[in-house]
Amino acid sequence: GLLAAEGSAKAAGVSWLLIDGMRREQVAAALHKAHIFVSTSRFEGLGLPPLEAMASRCLVVGFAAGGGLDYALPGNGVWVPDEDPWALAMALKEAIAGLNDPGCFDFHP
Repeated sequence: GLLAAEGSAKAAGVSWLLIDGMRREQVAAALHKAHIFVSTSRFEGLGLPPLEAMASRCLVVGFAAGGGLDYALPGNGVWVPDEDPWALAMALKEAIAGLNDPGCFDFHP
């Protein structure tokens, strides 16, 4: 919502796809096509969705959420402090801007 209000997502031609409620096969297909995965996980013992996104070669942007701190490193995503929507919005804005720049992010999921 923060990016929509600002207009940067629309200007970049970004489309959003909510995977909540999808079947496993649908999630796998969606992640395969996606460039960025937004992790809004909270209070997770081990957040599987960000790991699945990494395995699908998506750039993960978002919260590590407790258990994710075991794997959330600067080299495998753009991680922001949990429950800081402004930091998430700014990191996502930067990630969207860098989509057409192959050297912008050097991450290794």
